[in-house]
Amino acid sequence: MPGALSLPTHEPTSLTLSVVIPVWRDSASLAECLRAITASPPQPIEIIVVDDGSPEPEASLIAGVCHSACARLVRLPENRGPATARNGGARLASGDILVFLDADVTVHPDTLQRIQQRLSQDPGLAGVFGSYDDQPAAPGTVSRFRNLLHHYVHHQSAGPASTFWSGCGAIRRTTFQLAGGFDETYRSASIEDVEFGARLYAAGQAILLDPTIQVRHFKRWTLAAMFRVDLEKRAIPWTELNLRQRGLPTGLNFAWYKQASVALVALATVLLAARMPLYASLLLALTLILNWRIYQFTARRTGLLALPGGMLAHLFHYFASALGSPAGMLLFFWKRDRWGVALFGTLFAAVVALQIGTGAWQADFITHPDEPAHFVTGIMVGEYFANPTANPVDFARQYYLQYPKLGIGHWPPVHYLIHGVWMRIAGPSRIALMLLMALYAAASATLIYELLWQDTGRILATGSAIAWLALHQTPRFSESAMIDMPGTAFSLFAVLCLRAWMNRPGPGAALLFGFTASLALLTKQTAMAIMLVPAIAIIAGRRLDLARRRDLWLMAVPPAILALAWYLWQTATFYQNLAKWSGIGGVGTGPKGVGPDYFLLLHMAAMPLTVAALTGLVVLVWKPSVAYTLWTAVFCGTFAIGYIFRVSLIEPRYLLFAFASVIALAALLAAKLPRWTHPITAVLLVAATFTSFRQPPGNHLTNATHRLLAGPAGHLIVSGLHDGAIIAAAAAESPEPSRQRYWLRASKLLADVGWGGQVRDVYTTDLSKVRTMLREFGINQVLDIRKSVGKVPKWQDLLVNSLDAEASDWQTEALAAPPGYAVRWYGRRSPVSPAKAISFPLVRLGSAITEEAQETAR
Repeated sequence: MPGALSLPTHEPTSLTLSVVIPVWRDSASLAECLRAITASPPQPIEIIVVDDGSPEPEASLIAGVCHSACARLVRLPENRGPATARNGGARLASGDILVFLDADVTVHPDTLQRIQQRLSQDPGLAGVFGSYDDQPAAPGTVSRFRNLLHHYVHHQSAGPASTFWSGCGAIRRTTFQLAGGFDETYRSASIEDVEFGARLYAAGQAILLDPTIQVRHFKRWTLAAMFRVDLEKRAIPWTELNLRQRGLPTGLNFAWYKQASVALVALATVLLAARMPLYASLLLALTLILNWRIYQFTARRTGLLALPGGMLAHLFHYFASALGSPAGMLLFFWKRDRWGVALFGTLFAAVVALQIGTGAWQADFITHPDEPAHFVTGIMVGEYFANPTANPVDFARQYYLQYPKLGIGHWPPVHYLIHGVWMRIAGPSRIALMLLMALYAAASATLIYELLWQDTGRILATGSAIAWLALHQTPRFSESAMIDMPGTAFSLFAVLCLRAWMNRPGPGAALLFGFTASLALLTKQTAMAIMLVPAIAIIAGRRLDLARRRDLWLMAVPPAILALAWYLWQTATFYQNLAKWSGIGGVGTGPKGVGPDYFLLLHMAAMPLTVAALTGLVVLVWKPSVAYTLWTAVFCGTFAIGYIFRVSLIEPRYLLFAFASVIALAALLAAKLPRWTHPITAVLLVAATFTSFRQPPGNHLTNATHRLLAGPAGHLIVSGLHDGAIIAAAAAESPEPSRQRYWLRASKLLADVGWGGQVRDVYTTDLSKVRTMLREFGINQVLDIRKSVGKVPKWQDLLVNSLDAEASDWQTEALAAPPGYAVRWYGRRSPVSPAKAISFPLVRLGSAITEEAQETAR
């Protein structure tokens, strides 16, 4: 591909024009094009038409048209695309200025004159291009709107440009030759002119968009053809080009409102797939508002009756861009590093296979006590999207009354929003959740590879990614509903964005890091380590030049706007005793036994791997690479946050992010060894972390849920251990809010049981009061879950004793149970009617749910 060159400036002179026109199977348009040129002053010294391999009889017709217009014809033996055709014509040209025209346009009487004047009057100008006029020749709503859109965009972007347009554009011949011409890898009409202009701009050459230089366009557009061209020939290659150049150009199709419109249409598409038409409609309406000036302009030219069709075509234009952007990203990464793209697909398939092999797709929600709350909250968010007019707080209260196992508020909302949309698309099932977690896990491992391979090579980077996945804690949390995996993925993504800023500082890269860091912070509180990473990386890398940049402070803007507001609200609402839990300022030491456990590092890794990481931390500091500084910052930042917030290092799952840095530092140290040792070291990395994969628990509690669903109608109580797993399974079976059945928890009705399982209070010990409550609340089923041996809480025995006291009213059945547990079902022989009110306190919120139940009962 032609490279960017340092090109000369130009002295004023009497400039001659050579017109170059590529054509393929369009003799009729070419005839109109040549007729307009021969009638326009000044006459070019030559008109070169390049037939791009047109078949007969069209080739003969093109030859006849060229002969009549005294144009020079060059025939290519096969169709190679307009880039090759223009280059071939330019090589034969002798004029000072190469004027490139499409075959389906006609110049205005002053078009060539304006081109000549512009380049003659400004010797420092390398090229100039114009626009379509506002009188498109092709009939039809789509054709007229498309051509008028081009006219409007070019007129709004008049002035210095960072691109080029070959539909009506001129370039000095010497500049064109030194730049290497158009990139001939574009085998069809695409963005070869945009790429050429970007190269000129990068070389410091001045290009001008002058909308007074106009041509009339004859091309007919259909909606399908427009969509295909915008997707295949514009959005995909544009995205790939922009990523390759590390930045978007300004103006034209990259104006801020156009980028925002593409993002809005992309999100609207996701929401439509998630069966959320109201939200999607609002986003599409906002898109139309952002583009209202375009519609005002086109309506003045085509009339109001054509406006709806034009607006629809414009939305399709943005839809093609929305689809093309991820496809262009994939193309960029595929060209840049095919191994990395293949690695992601392989790792995702491996995680899914592991999930299936270990039975995680059918397992109960008992991997961790928090797992049911995460799952039910995601389903609740998805159901709220289906009821968008409801008050969100009231909806959450009502949903909690039905499925009392929610986590939003205690944990930040980002994963729940993603989970909710995903559940709307894939369905509220454990299998759908496992696929989402597999995506998070594969993405995290691939990001580890991406952050390493340029410094360590692909073998060690791949070994590091697999080693992280083989860590015995990683499969556990890629097979459950826990939010540690998405929190790790967003944190690693933020580190990747930080690397982009360190390599090429700028406001855009700084804000991107701030935004991705906000996603991590709004997924899991333990991601607070990410906010320390930039400062530690600058210190570890001795990059004081970065510390003096103003855009460094821009990194804090998105977290201050997005994350800080959430944490302040969360603290005020849920954590009045935050200082006690965190141990800040000596207010308290947190729950008994809670504190940072730095030996977790050794628990999760073999001693040699830990020693290698710590050695790399010390040895590599003398010649720090960007990768070293980043992973050192992750390592130190995680443990610094662990020291400040003492609860953030009490479980191995909190170290998933930190442990990636342990593996990475060991790999960076190993990269200093001879290359022939790298495969051996990669195997040792995996061997150091690999343990036998656990077998998730079976689905006994899910089967118990099915027994409850088949039992008498009305409300029910789940009592004892893993009651949340029953509720999560029930929410998966029947996610929509219902007034017919509440899945109540005995630990909320009869006692005040803390998040750690500690019993702070038992509300009553009177069997008669319990029996009265069961009847008044309309409880027709009870499920009791307990360990086969061991102490049982008083409130749980109290409930079972009250049922046994009325044995004639209840039938009972022992159900299959997980190993070490006993599960018993109770059902009324004569079901009672639903309750008029159900009330139980929410201790952490300092309130109670009562009135909502009364309204629901009515």
